[in-house]
Amino acid sequence: MKKFKLPDWTKSIASDSSLSSKDVAKIFGYKGINGLTKSIALGYVPPPDSKCKRAPHVIAKSMWSMGYLRRIESEQEDKS
Repeated sequence: MKKFKLPDWTKSIASDSSLSSKDVAKIFGYKGINGLTKSIALGYVPPPDSKCKRAPHVIAKSMWSMGYLRRIESEQEDKS
C-alpha cells in the first residue's frame, strides 16, 4: 500500500467512528468516489474494514473505522 498521511481535520474524529466512501475519498484527495474502488484494488487506499447495512433491501456500504486508518498510518511510520 502506498504511504499516506491523514489530514489534520481527522484528528477530532473518534477512533470508533465509521467513515463512508465519500469521507475516505476526501481523505485521500479524490473529488468523488468514482475512482475509489480501483484505487483500493491498486493498493493506493486501504480496503474497508466493515460494512453498513441500513435495511434488508439496501446493499451493504463499505465503511472504514477511523481507528483502522490511524493504525495503518502508524504502522507505515514505524516502518520508516
